Amino acid sequence: AWRTEGLVDLSKYQNKIKFIGQDIIKIQETTSNVDEGDAGKYKLPFDIVFEDPHDDSPVGALIEVARGGSCDVGMLHGPIQSPVRDSRKRCTLEFWYHLPQAEDVQEEIILCRRCVAGGDDLSKLCVASHRESALWELVVLPTGELEFRTSGGTILNSTEGGEEKDFGGGDMMGDFGGGDDETISEHPGTPGEVVWDRADGSGGWNHVCLIFTSRYQEELTECTVSLMMKGSRVASTTARIVPPGLEGEALDDSDEIDKAMAKTVLLFGLNPVGNLRFTELRIWSCERKEDEVKRLLYECLPAAEIKKKLNVRIKKKADDKVSALKALAPPKRGKRLPPPPGSGNGLLAPSPRDISRNRRERDEEEEQVTRPGLLPPPRSKDSQKRASADVTTGVATGASAAVSSTAPKPIPQQDIGFGFAFPAFQESAMDPVSDSAWDSFFPPEPEPKKQRAKNKTSQRSADRVVASNPPVERGYYKASMPLSRQVRSSAAAALVRGPPATRHFGGNRGGLARGVRSDRSETSRFGVGNIAICGAEKTVVYKHDRSPPGKTYPIGASGAIISDEMDNEGSEYLCCFLAKDKRMVVFELTTKTVVVELQMTTKLNYWRYLPPQAHGHTLVFMLITPVGGFHWMPLDESPRPRQVWKRGPDLSSKKIVAYEEGGSNGMAGFEARSTVALILVSTASSGTPLEAWLMPVYGNSRGLCVSNNVLGAALFRPYQMASDAFLPLMVTADKMIDKDIIMEVQPLIELPNGDLGVGEILSCAGIEQNLVKKVDLQPPTLAMGTWPEVFICCYENLIVATIRRKGLLVAYEFKNGDLKQICQEVLHHYIVDCAIRAGTERGEAEVVLLVTDKDNPRDGRVISMIIQYTPPSR
Repeated sequence: AWRTEGLVDLSKYQNKIKFIGQDIIKIQETTSNVDEGDAGKYKLPFDIVFEDPHDDSPVGALIEVARGGSCDVGMLHGPIQSPVRDSRKRCTLEFWYHLPQAEDVQEEIILCRRCVAGGDDLSKLCVASHRESALWELVVLPTGELEFRTSGGTILNSTEGGEEKDFGGGDMMGDFGGGDDETISEHPGTPGEVVWDRADGSGGWNHVCLIFTSRYQEELTECTVSLMMKGSRVASTTARIVPPGLEGEALDDSDEIDKAMAKTVLLFGLNPVGNLRFTELRIWSCERKEDEVKRLLYECLPAAEIKKKLNVRIKKKADDKVSALKALAPPKRGKRLPPPPGSGNGLLAPSPRDISRNRRERDEEEEQVTRPGLLPPPRSKDSQKRASADVTTGVATGASAAVSSTAPKPIPQQDIGFGFAFPAFQESAMDPVSDSAWDSFFPPEPEPKKQRAKNKTSQRSADRVVASNPPVERGYYKASMPLSRQVRSSAAAALVRGPPATRHFGGNRGGLARGVRSDRSETSRFGVGNIAICGAEKTVVYKHDRSPPGKTYPIGASGAIISDEMDNEGSEYLCCFLAKDKRMVVFELTTKTVVVELQMTTKLNYWRYLPPQAHGHTLVFMLITPVGGFHWMPLDESPRPRQVWKRGPDLSSKKIVAYEEGGSNGMAGFEARSTVALILVSTASSGTPLEAWLMPVYGNSRGLCVSNNVLGAALFRPYQMASDAFLPLMVTADKMIDKDIIMEVQPLIELPNGDLGVGEILSCAGIEQNLVKKVDLQPPTLAMGTWPEVFICCYENLIVATIRRKGLLVAYEFKNGDLKQICQEVLHHYIVDCAIRAGTERGEAEVVLLVTDKDNPRDGRVISMIIQYTPPSR
């Protein structure tokens, strides 16, 4: 029916979009990163998809706009003193669009055009060359730029900035902003360039926003036009728009303009190419600000309306003044996170009686003495009390109803001279929201009686589905139930897609010294990092081996990474990036305290948590910027990131795919340091091989390219290696001429001039692939793309290699200088990520894999496998 009758919008105005050239236009489930919400609760988003045109016949999507209709806004309305006209002088038009690979685009693609309709035959307007009746158009140039043109001769290019070269934090969005383009690519060299589809299937999704306002122009034919890409302003100018057929004094006559504008159309997708897609088209009768555009950039609009944004007000004790906060900043060091509103009140403000009681508790807590320094305060019964807030709410439920409030005063911070901005994350804000407000994100735990019934059902179907987080049996693997049955479907898709600028499980740790601290149990099983997925209002930490598997925190962030449990009390540290404020905040989750904040001003290309033995047996986060690599120790007295290597010209334009550190300087305690870093990088163009680089840590920063075409690599420290100062071994997976894969183990050496070198091959082994020779599993949309093709993770004498597209796992034991294959498993799933840790018994290791679900590429499972090996002698 949609082919003949069109599609109706979700607003009360029931605008209809129709299609010309229906044989090449399809409606398919969206491949974008717009949060689709939950099936049954929200309508799932779809894409308008164009196939390659057969000829030059008209093709496009159009919306008829009558004079005075809901879409007739933004321009050519007057006179100025008319309040009715004034309300129509603002417009925001935004949508997501997907582009194919750059080499497939040889001509201009007209994303959007507004034309005057002179008759009933609208099909001729869908010919790209028919510009006689055009008012304005937005075009994708083959060079990768956007260009806005008007009938009055105005041209605005997305890379030139126009009159106001304010890129509004475009570098923060970069190529990670959202959608399928969430890969490890940096922002293009010039702000305002589009993202093309890539050979590995990632990329291609772009967001554009046009803002029109004619409220401040004296001429009826003039308006201010601003162009945003991924929520960041890239260009703006004053444009002249002339209705066709009007000239001279008629251009100053509002009646004449009304006649000329009696019927217009909005057109989309003119001169299309194959796999051109559109989704989430929004027309607002207002001027949307950058933070407002970014806030809903990745949310399906009906879902965003139902979630209802909160406007939080906190009454300060000192001056008793109420300041409205649009995004609540985190408290200072040592202060507790603000609590949720009183239980039982939902989204309503607490009752006056609750407010009085909470104020007394807050006053009592403020009288307590907070432990100085950067460490969180000691846990006690008193410290578990929550500070309270006088909360009132405001709800935005319509497209033009936006919460407006005054931004908070920034918290005084130490200027440490180090800054960055993510080209990786979307705009977000921190709001203190009750944990109960996020309960719907994860399915509720069933009642005991229902649970018993459910367990019986699970037992009957054990041959089909294994329960979530099952006990791992030795000798074979077990898979969890699909993620979508553990968490909501939107959370499952986010978990599979993964966090940007880092690996799901964090990366290999097998090349470091074994470090044990008095407050960190030797039997603790570290090596598989937890996954943090973030939203504008909450952060969810997924732990595959816990029940329930996920926990939500009322911390809005653009992205986050999480540490291991750092002591026997279970202290975990969540490092969050807040794009809007350009700062990083570290939270201690068990006490819900803010540990430290760091202001940022430049890009970050990669980040991860490092084990404590990498730097002084303390909390370490690795930050890689265009300048180089930095160790950040938030618990230090001076929490200033310390540069450990410089990024030379050979690495300056490369994308970081994976990062790990290994080796030891032989020192103990806070003087302990790793000695070498292994960096996997790719060049800016798609389809290029992967390079492996070695870089001294705290050395001369002279990097060594050990391979310019590697499938995977890792650092490796067998337990026979000396426990004092050492350089680890390196394991690589390389492709041979006949497409076989060979594993090689080589030692790292220090050359006489102090540079790093690679010794002779100690051992090698080919990976047998006969069982999966014809298998080519398709990857899902991944934030980090599909590199590397082979994951390698190491633990003591074990080396585990996983060929992702084959769903193949092979395990080797490095014994007596040789690689001995001890395990091979065909998993029949595409491998998203892989990690390894100690098993529950001596001589065992557990391999944990995140894989895609066979039936749904946006869903996944966690597979656990126990591998036995020869343990070191006691």
